[in-house]
Amino acid sequence: MLGIARLRNEKGLTLEKLAWESGVAGKGFVSETEHGRALPSLVTLARLAESLEVGVIDLANIDLRGPRAELLEVTRMLGDADVQKLLQEAQHARPKVVQGSRKSPR
Repeated sequence: MLGIARLRNEKGLTLEKLAWESGVAGKGFVSETEHGRALPSLVTLARLAESLEVGVIDLANIDLRGPRAELLEVTRMLGDADVQKLLQEAQHARPKVVQGSRKSPR
């Protein structure tokens, strides 16, 4: 359910280290959360995300495939300024909606 294990491994953190850094009950709770057997509160998810240096949304293991999934994965590692620039470019390229129909920008 949650992508915590993947992110934890990417950061080179043990269960114990992540639990300690995020102030969670213990490594057992982190393990149970990683395996979907424990449901942490939003506060706990926020602490885990902060320790992993990601947003809470990055903890969700959303089953996307194709270019959208690749885009999400690439942007997860970008800094705020790069994400903002990419967002502005995407908004500029987005099709305009005119009277209920979609028209591509020219």
